[in-house]
Amino acid sequence: MRNRNIKLNVFLSVREHDLLIEKTNKVRLTQSDFIRKLINDYKYESNPQIDIDTIIKSVINDLSKINEYMHRWGYTEFENLLNRDINDLNKLLNEKDNVK
Repeated sequence: MRNRNIKLNVFLSVREHDLLIEKTNKVRLTQSDFIRKLINDYKYESNPQIDIDTIIKSVINDLSKINEYMHRWGYTEFENLLNRDINDLNKLLNEKDNVK
């Protein structure tokens, strides 16, 4: 005897169907299992953990390059603003490292 005896028909758009297939492939579940787990408040990680330190370092690097180019092109009035932002981000990184 079947444990689950209620059949459910669902209409999806092409986009929704593609998303369902993509997400079920990511978590390696059948579509039925995926929907059952969603109904039962299943939580899954669709996005990998973001490393905030790497993002901050990338922003610092980009701001430093912008500052260098702007100085070279003669836009020195923005140099102090960019240097302050770069210093603030470096302080944030250092404080975060000290807390660990």
